[in-house]
Amino acid sequence: MSNRAYLISDNNPAPAFEDENGNRNFEISDAVSEGGSYVFPFFWLTAFRESNAVAQKVGEDTFTCLVAPLEDALKNLEASKELVCSEFSNPVFHWPRWEEIVRSCKGAYLKIEATEIWEMDPGAYENNLLPAISWFTSGQESDRAALLELCGFNLDFKTKSLRLNNSLVTGNHLYGFV
Repeated sequence: MSNRAYLISDNNPAPAFEDENGNRNFEISDAVSEGGSYVFPFFWLTAFRESNAVAQKVGEDTFTCLVAPLEDALKNLEASKELVCSEFSNPVFHWPRWEEIVRSCKGAYLKIEATEIWEMDPGAYENNLLPAISWFTSGQESDRAALLELCGFNLDFKTKSLRLNNSLVTGNHLYGFV
């Protein structure tokens, strides 16, 4: 297990996940971006809203997956841009690349496959995912805290910069490995 998440673009409206035996219901070739080990890329969440959350049963467990029609995902990330770029300093430089990644998607749906991230700490994942994506519409401090925790980031309030293990967050931490 590599503890990775994948941003998937395909034509299947079903959530992307791995079952309890490690079998994927998606093609790895449909991955638009891959999150680093233990990292949930921040920008991915800008493409989704609470209405895109889908409960998925895997074995005896149920976890929350995110699936959005690509057209909605593009609208969501555009609606998120001003808040993200005003609240944090370092994402501003990487936002154009993120838009380019999503606009280049070929499938009708954008989804996050995060089974391995969920398996590391199901409680933290479930407690933080919906508040994290809510922040893009609510702007509430508690939702922002959930977003930062889900992504593993700290915020330097003085410089408004996002940090991961005391290092400045870079593009790969924001949009994944393309």
